[in-house]
Amino acid sequence: MGSTHASLPESTADRGMDVQETITAVLPAGTSTTDEEAARHLGRPVGVLTRVETVFSTGSECCGISTYWLPRALLPRELAAPGPVENLVRTLADSAGITLEYDWRAFSAIGADIGDADLLGVPAGSPLLVREGVSCTPDGEPVLHVRRRIPGERARFVMHFRETGPGLPAAPHDGQG
Repeated sequence: MGSTHASLPESTADRGMDVQETITAVLPAGTSTTDEEAARHLGRPVGVLTRVETVFSTGSECCGISTYWLPRALLPRELAAPGPVENLVRTLADSAGITLEYDWRAFSAIGADIGDADLLGVPAGSPLLVREGVSCTPDGEPVLHVRRRIPGERARFVMHFRETGPGLPAAPHDGQG
């Protein structure tokens, strides 16, 4: 949980840059399309959800924007106001005394709207990678919906479907070089 930092290019860490997540707004979920979609994914009425907006940055560069939706009753005091946060997802889970697991994640792309473009320092309409999904408790109860927007040139996602390495079986080799 809380994999924002892992999505940044390795060169960010190589340059010794720390990633900082900052809460920019905490609002009741409203009637926007994204609020209603989050409510459907969480199986809850929009009226019981809170929307938390964050940016993450390295130095002075904004690397991405996240929007989180969660039941208002689970919002801990330390996440209820704008300011820096060590790791929003871990703070939420620790405060609520719950374990969170990925339920699903999806990837898509959109053009940056004016607000996202301004925060990310890119022209409106620039392509953004969107990673969204639901995190749930081990028994499958949906708790958190996230929608993250990152300029494509600032992110890299690698999905390993087969593990290899010390102590693990080597991938089969067909002798074809």
